[in-house]
Amino acid sequence: MSVQIRGSGGSLAEVQSGALAVRATAVPADVGALGAYGVSLASGVMTAGLAVGAEIFQFRWTHASQLACITRVTMWAGGIGGFTAGVCRFDLTIARGWTADAASGTAATMTGNNGKKRSSYATSAVGAVRVASTAALSSGTKVLDAQALASVGGSTLGSASAGDKLVGPAAELFRYEGTNHPILLAANEGLVIRATVPAAGTWSFGVTAEWSELTEF
Repeated sequence: MSVQIRGSGGSLAEVQSGALAVRATAVPADVGALGAYGVSLASGVMTAGLAVGAEIFQFRWTHASQLACITRVTMWAGGIGGFTAGVCRFDLTIARGWTADAASGTAATMTGNNGKKRSSYATSAVGAVRVASTAALSSGTKVLDAQALASVGGSTLGSASAGDKLVGPAAELFRYEGTNHPILLAANEGLVIRATVPAAGTWSFGVTAEWSELTEF
């Protein structure tokens, strides 16, 4: 028995005459009356001597009923002043029970059309996106998962290597491609990037985050 698939407008689905396969087109998530967004933030010159696991980027979601569907997180980092030889690591970790924002660093401006991937989308409902300026971010009030979700890293060669490329360009910490699962953030959840770098050496970095805002997934 043949089966026909008819769209809401009355058109039949297209079928390849040889393989008899329905042609499908991958499309982004249906955001409805909400939207899709992106933000890119860069630090100033980070001072030497950061503590192990220092927080340098925070993405906090606060909306009570909508979800933040994280589709991509990338970063770069480069040396400015000479490092001691060692390994640098940047960990992406999920935070839960996030009830108070950090009080330091630089916050993204997400009002109006800022961050929208289409001007007709709603203004983003994100609670806060924040990057370190010259020192680690204060933690605010939240609980970080014990295990990082993803990590990227590199190495420093020694005190003469002021131009070390620590990470990047555009090293991916996370990417949703439609077949893997996105990161879905509910109210008072978020993402944090923590840095572990050699004690000596100054550096700078940038982070880009992309997400959609959905009522369900």
